[in-house]
Amino acid sequence: MMKSMHYRFNSAIFAAVVVMALFASCRNQSTQLDSNFSRGAYYWKTTFALSPEQIHYLDSTATDRLYVKFFDVDDVSGSTIPVGTITFKESVPQNIEIVPCVYLVNDVFVKCAGGLDDPEELAQKVEARLMNMLSYNEIDSVKEIQVDCDWTRSSESAFFQFCSTLSDLLHANGITLSCTLRLWQITEAVPPVDRVVLMLYNTGDFSDFNTRNSILDYEEVCKYIRNGTGYALPLDIALPQFEWTLGYYADSSFCSIVSDTASSPAAYFRHESVSDALRDSVLDLALSKFHTVNKNPKITYFSL
Repeated sequence: MMKSMHYRFNSAIFAAVVVMALFASCRNQSTQLDSNFSRGAYYWKTTFALSPEQIHYLDSTATDRLYVKFFDVDDVSGSTIPVGTITFKESVPQNIEIVPCVYLVNDVFVKCAGGLDDPEELAQKVEARLMNMLSYNEIDSVKEIQVDCDWTRSSESAFFQFCSTLSDLLHANGITLSCTLRLWQITEAVPPVDRVVLMLYNTGDFSDFNTRNSILDYEEVCKYIRNGTGYALPLDIALPQFEWTLGYYADSSFCSIVSDTASSPAAYFRHESVSDALRDSVLDLALSKFHTVNKNPKITYFSL
């Protein structure tokens, strides 16, 4: 399985090619969620301003929670700095719970593992920046903060140390900490957070011409979660709600995500989407595995 790419997760390819928005598609989903479930969505733009269409989507789908990326943390020319900070052009709707998110590039924790940075000091800086942004933008009653990092075995220790320190700082303010979880990370050590969000999308390699569906593949998901007895923390689920067209050169090598096939240098194109039936099947599979430790799962949708 490929690493989750970060049009949501800070990939230069997607930042350059795709204009990100929360609601590219406003169709209703067929999944009939139990009343115990709550529904959310990710907002990964650098300007917060909801259109009337987006507000209608939130209302019509009973979405009451937005995971909003406040900033990224990246290694730029040897310095660990915040980038891509969000600007709030309007106030957050009062009926919507905001979960501030921070995406941290894995290279940051590779540096920490090598002794070039201190994960505890980084946690203090991230917490201080988040608190300042919440105060400045008059965002009150935050209950949860989420960190997103495609950590690996080599960076795991540094990332976990960061999470442990950040969790202690947030708990002192009555705020819980969650983090994202890739499929392959299910069998790894459990991060020191209050809950996790399992990212059930980007399960295949989009650069491979022969990939069946890089957004979501049921059989690929089954490899990781069909067997087993659950997870040691409360686990929420993130599902895809987007589609795209991928372009490939004549030799079948990857070209780019394509918004206009007429102007693309690609020779071949593959359009990928996720049907309601596939999304529901994956959701049912995940819930059957994890419901024993998660009595009230949050179902979150991610859209380009």
